[in-house]
Amino acid sequence: MNTSVSQLSPVNIDAGRKNNLTLLRLFAALQVVYMHGIAWLHLPNSFILYSVLSQFPGVPIFFFISGFLITSSVQSIRSRGSFKYVMNRVFRIYPGLAINILLLELFMLIGGDLSFSHISLSEYTNYLLLYITTASKYISSMLLGIKEPYYYHAFFSNYPSGVLWTLTVELTFYFLLPLIILPFKNRKVLTFIIAIIIGCSFYYSSVYMIHSEVITKRPYYLVSITAFPYLWIFLAGSLFKLYWKEIKVLFEKKFIYWVIVYSFVVWLLHTFFHIGIWLPYKYQPNWITLFRILLMITVVISFSYSFTNLSKYIRDFDASYGVYLYHMLIVGILISMHAKPSLTTWFVLISMSLLAAVLSYYIVEKKGMQLKTWIMEKLSANNLNARKAANAV
Repeated sequence: MNTSVSQLSPVNIDAGRKNNLTLLRLFAALQVVYMHGIAWLHLPNSFILYSVLSQFPGVPIFFFISGFLITSSVQSIRSRGSFKYVMNRVFRIYPGLAINILLLELFMLIGGDLSFSHISLSEYTNYLLLYITTASKYISSMLLGIKEPYYYHAFFSNYPSGVLWTLTVELTFYFLLPLIILPFKNRKVLTFIIAIIIGCSFYYSSVYMIHSEVITKRPYYLVSITAFPYLWIFLAGSLFKLYWKEIKVLFEKKFIYWVIVYSFVVWLLHTFFHIGIWLPYKYQPNWITLFRILLMITVVISFSYSFTNLSKYIRDFDASYGVYLYHMLIVGILISMHAKPSLTTWFVLISMSLLAAVLSYYIVEKKGMQLKTWIMEKLSANNLNARKAANAV
């Protein structure tokens, strides 16, 4: 019997919060902080810890979880319409993103690295609005035909955020996923289409996502900051969601088994095939990378539904977004202050990132979600009143 996508329950798999997805997102964000602390600040690190965290790169974890969760929201469009889907995405992403970019620009201005010598106030306003909308300085300056208004000659040596490209990727994924899922009601057909897209995405990444001047050329770079080169990771999450009812028995409370299998495979590849420790998902992934990412995904999803009591104290608090957004600002400040590579600098980086995340969540992100709820309730009440008035006539 053919199964239609519309027959699959669009219940949010995060409902009830009886999982570790929020904890996993925080882990992914802190993994990125750890790697950036080593790369940018040359902070001391443990070889064992580095080796373990290298097997679980934070960005692919974010992408997979997004595909896993957002697929539920896309499925609900058929019954609830697209407005709620758009509102959920907009009010979860943009309040935190907008404040983060405004603060980044403020720090650039205070540090003397933001200059208006070749850009008018109106041009900068347009640039800033486009920057917030796309999460990309490059796209904003390209569309307006102006140079970015930064010089990096005073306090900062680089723009103090190297992570916003992933927000541009996420936003394009939110746009693309409904276009992929909604035209196909038959699950087998949809699975076939997704498999083709995964193959095309992986092929593009393996051929064109390279460390060379090619990636800096406009067409290649524009594609590189969209979801397309990473759809093979996002859509792996979508496939897990589409078949979750059938396959969840393989993963729920099975974390220990999957992590043992993954560890053995990594050891085998490293020892006998001389495969590096780092999992290189971004540039020229090969078939071994694909295999390792898929195996890592099994560990991630099994941990999501094992030992769920671990998350009982943070289920209503998601610090991952704030940690991810603000840690590079702190890294940039520490670089400019010539912070020494020490455990003290580690403490400052992690503690300040967490503090920024707490402030972002409670002052900005949570308020944004509350505003969304208020708007949705007001619109629902207005629609109800309008229907009552129409019936009365």
